[in-house]
Order: sequence, then structure tokens, then C-alpha cells
Amino acid sequence: MIRSMTAFARHQVSGPWGQATWEIRTVNHRFCEMSFKLPDLFKEKEAPLRKLSQTALQRGKMDCTLRYIPSGEQAQSLVPNWPFIEQFIQVCKLTESRLQNPGSLKATDILNRPEALLASYDLDPEIWSAVEQGFEKTLTLLIESRVQEGVALKAFILEKLASCQSLQQSILDRRPIVLEIVRERLLSHLKELEGKLDLSRLEQEMVLLVQRIDIQEELERLQTHILEAERTLQKGQAVGRRLDFLMQELHRETNTLGTKSADAEIAQAAVSLKVLIEQMREQIQNVE
Repeated sequence: MIRSMTAFARHQVSGPWGQATWEIRTVNHRFCEMSFKLPDLFKEKEAPLRKLSQTALQRGKMDCTLRYIPSGEQAQSLVPNWPFIEQFIQVCKLTESRLQNPGSLKATDILNRPEALLASYDLDPEIWSAVEQGFEKTLTLLIESRVQEGVALKAFILEKLASCQSLQQSILDRRPIVLEIVRERLLSHLKELEGKLDLSRLEQEMVLLVQRIDIQEELERLQTHILEAERTLQKGQAVGRRLDFLMQELHRETNTLGTKSADAEIAQAAVSLKVLIEQMREQIQNVE
């Protein structure tokens, strides 16, 4: 099953120790890039979180945030990060001065920031166990969201590939008709010039002309790339780069086909193919 790189997941866990809320957002990216925003109490756990994420995600830019609100007992072991809080308040006041209807700033608005609290004690293993399980659940929800979006992407791309296949077949059906039209046109010109030209040389030029305008090879390669794209979609997993490469090849063959075409109908079909390929390329940028 293919997966989208664009998704969002949120999950909250709570206990006697307080409340932890995980938020993970991913967008398309050429590689796998991760960013974590964690309260100081959990900073040392970024490495295992990163390792866990790398086993689940192969491509995409991930932004992960943990918001931790300790219980009263736990809060006594935390100290405010006053330099950050004071700077945050100044920025809020500056922002409010530019707003027509500013809202009031609450303490929880500040404490929800990962940087607002500093731990004055070591992380309790029991707390970390619950918070880590919350992260695993959030990651699972994220993957489920990516899979659901991937189903929609797959259906969209398959639909466009079917339209490409239909256009390719219509061009293939049109090809012998075009070749016959060109042949008759050349024969007509030959009759007009009969006796004035070297017929053997003219025959060679006709063969070369037909070869230059024949699009059989382009159509065969176009068909090959369409079928390969369909097979790739059925494989699933991380196929985004492969699909992107196939779209480049489809675009190249369609360009050549349009350039060589000596027929208005085929030229118009080539333009329609380009539109379909571009629509697929835009969506494939989101495929993992």
C-alpha cells in the first residue's frame, strides 16, 4: 500500500504525573528529515524517539512536538525558564499592539510551550514509559493517516494512467491513417514532378521522411512506462521516487511524440497527455 507524506496526528496521555500531548505533522520532502520540540525534561529521549521514527517513516519532513503539563506534585520539581518566559511575554505584547482585538495571555499559554519549564530532577521512568507509549500511538495514527491518503492518491493516479492508456491507443489507431495520408500526398507530388527528378534518390528521401515522422517507437515506450507505473503502484511501500522517474520518462516520450507528429489530432492528443502527466506529477510529490 502506498502512503502519502502529508499527514497529521495528535494523541494525549495522562496519569497521576500529569498530562502529555503529542503532535506529529509530516509534509513531502525528498529525504527523511525530522525535527523534535521537547521540554527540557525529555530532551535526553530525542535519540530513541528519532530511531523509532526512522523505522516507521522512509521519506518526508516530520515535525514532532510534545506538550507536557505536570501534576501539582510533579510541578514542584520544575522551575520556570524565566528568560524564555519574559521574552515570550514581550513578543506577545508586541503582537497584541498590532492587533485590533487582542486576546488575553494566560499562564497556560506560556506553560504549554516546551521551553517554558526546566526540570530540576531526573525523569521518572514511569512517566517516560507512559509518554513513550503515547508517542508510539501517535506515530501509529500518523501512519494510518498516511495510508488513507495514499489510497486516494493511488486511485487518482490509476485513473489518470487509464486516461493516458486510452489516448495512447487512440494515437496508435490513428498512426496508419496518418502514414497513408502522407504517402498519398507524396505520391501526388511525385506525379507532378515525374520525369524531372531522380526517382531512386527521391525514393530514399521518402523512406527517410516516413522514418522521421513515424511515432511507433515512442508509442511503444509510452505503453511500457504506463504499465510500469501501474505495476509500481500495486507494489506499494516507498515508491514515490520510482513514480517520479516514470513521470519524467512519460513526459519525455510525449514531447518527442508531439514534435514528430504530422497530424493535428495526434498533436492534440499529445497535449492532453502532457496535462495528465503533469497532474500525476503534482500528486506523486506527496507519495512516500
